[in-house]
Amino acid sequence: MAKEKTFKTIFPAVSVPLNDDYSINEEEFRVYLRWIKSFYGKGIEGLVCNGHTGEITDLTRAERKRVVEICAEECPDISLITCHDETLCVSWFPGMDGALIGFAGCVPELICPAREVFANPDKHTLKEAQDWSDRIYHISQAIYGGGQPSGEAHARLKEALYQRGIFSNALMRKPVLPLNQEEKDWVALGLERSKLPKVDMSQFK
Repeated sequence: MAKEKTFKTIFPAVSVPLNDDYSINEEEFRVYLRWIKSFYGKGIEGLVCNGHTGEITDLTRAERKRVVEICAEECPDISLITCHDETLCVSWFPGMDGALIGFAGCVPELICPAREVFANPDKHTLKEAQDWSDRIYHISQAIYGGGQPSGEAHARLKEALYQRGIFSNALMRKPVLPLNQEEKDWVALGLERSKLPKVDMSQFK
């Protein structure tokens, strides 16, 4: 059956079962995916793989790739998306149809061309992929710090939007506390190292 890409559906974020030695239990993962697939046509037409639910931060690059391969083998006729801002480039393997990316709303001029490179590796060089990965890394670390998304990470993202001139302030609703100066400086350094200038928003008003 040909894959029908749709986003008017539910995208469950799949978990990855492990063996006692912490390796991926591929047989159980396949059975789990077939169970999820039994809900196709009942509200589910896609999957999120290599997201936080799938413990991506604890998987090796080879394991992340294997997760995508198994999802594609078991569910070849549905959309597969990833969702992991912090280690985006290593979760963006060929075979993924898209990605749900929080900080694409902050640095789209990095994310869009990077997606082209990683989605079409036959048309681009390894150096291009590494260059985009390197640029994304600095601002990703400034916002997420290598950890899981949190209210503090969202505050740093909003601070980046403010420093870029996109937002007029970086206010967050409580209980998220304002960033201290050190955190603001860290965001500024991430923007500088990722070569992200201020944006002239007047053209969009």
